[in-house]
Amino acid sequence: MTKFDDLQHLAKDYGNRSITQSFESKRLGHEIIDRLPDFLGCDKANVRAIPPHGPISTEGGHNHEAFSNYGQRLLNLQPIEMGVGLRLNDLEDDGYSMLRSIVSMSLKSDGFSVAVGSSEDTVRVSLAFKEGMHRLLDQICLDFEGLFQPDLSETERSKGVGFHLPSSP
Repeated sequence: MTKFDDLQHLAKDYGNRSITQSFESKRLGHEIIDRLPDFLGCDKANVRAIPPHGPISTEGGHNHEAFSNYGQRLLNLQPIEMGVGLRLNDLEDDGYSMLRSIVSMSLKSDGFSVAVGSSEDTVRVSLAFKEGMHRLLDQICLDFEGLFQPDLSETERSKGVGFHLPSSP
């Protein structure tokens, strides 16, 4: 076998791992959206997958668009991000707040390494989602709570909250 053949095999293996990471990250993302409402004690309609960047969407659910590799023609082994949206109804009127937490997923040989928001900590989640899911959901909840911290000098974090005004004053 030539060195060129070796490089072609490496490229094939890299491509297969990239496809697997994309598929498995989407599987984990959907599992987060399925489990988070019970963890938070809210209706399923309050939690949705949303794009990880750009304007915070308040309309409908997103599927493929919720993942950072949406629309990319070239896959790679970079972490895949997903936006987790949470709708909080206002307690005094019909307005609501839309929160976004960004989950960054990397597939490893024994499961996922997941970072939430701007946290430096990662959570290990098994491929079967039996280990680490509770801790991951807790980290997402903590990230949502952190969005309401009074230090507005962290402008990047303030992008995670969108207020929808009530229909009448």
